[in-house]
Amino acid sequence: MLAEPADHALGRSRGGLSTKIHQLVDGHGRPLVVLLGPGQGGDSPMFPHLMARLSIARPGPGRPRTRPERVRADKAYSSRAIRRHLRERRIIAVIPEPSDQQGHRKRRGSRGGRPPAFDPVDYRNRNVVECGFCHVKQWRGLATRYDKLALTFRGGAVLKAIVTWLRALGDPRPATAGTVRAGGRGGGRGPSGACDGGPARGAPVVRGVGDRSGTPLWSCRTRPRSCSLPGVARSRSAPRRRAWVAGRSIR
Repeated sequence: MLAEPADHALGRSRGGLSTKIHQLVDGHGRPLVVLLGPGQGGDSPMFPHLMARLSIARPGPGRPRTRPERVRADKAYSSRAIRRHLRERRIIAVIPEPSDQQGHRKRRGSRGGRPPAFDPVDYRNRNVVECGFCHVKQWRGLATRYDKLALTFRGGAVLKAIVTWLRALGDPRPATAGTVRAGGRGGGRGPSGACDGGPARGAPVVRGVGDRSGTPLWSCRTRPRSCSLPGVARSRSAPRRRAWVAGRSIR
């Protein structure tokens, strides 16, 4: 976001004026991409924008990595467009299929096609997105929006991400496998996802659910072994331009 949007990233939802923070995180819930959107907007339409802005610098020479090995996300990201996008980029999608989509596919019989692949064990690591948004809401300036301009509000979200990374990089303990995830939380329900990174001890990881498998991080959270969808935190404003983050956290 380089220019102030016309709507200031404010939208009408059941709680009034609200804003969503969309994030793409690594396997430890550390933000990699931070975007804003109106509160009534869906999370899945932001997925391609988050993936397009994912760029992890390598520790040595070479182009930045932009393709994780997998993406973990909740049912809100289960769409043909998203699955096709991940399939074309050879990224594993760890996304459950909603019951309504299962019913439509079964009613069509053989024309409905095969059910999408899904790993329920790997999907458990998506919780880091939710935990990440819980930390975001500890900042009053993010849980309750007082800023008129979206650029100012996003600056606070970026500052929180910087603090998160500084704390992580200052930790002397060895790094574990990285995971990229995304999701959102606000007054309404929001999707989430996660990704895992490859080997590179101490390298930054793409935003996503924390991976506890003990696998080393990607080199620079670059091309992670798995990625998750962008996270979103929704803040709603009260009559006096106040906003509160209602509960959906990055997954």
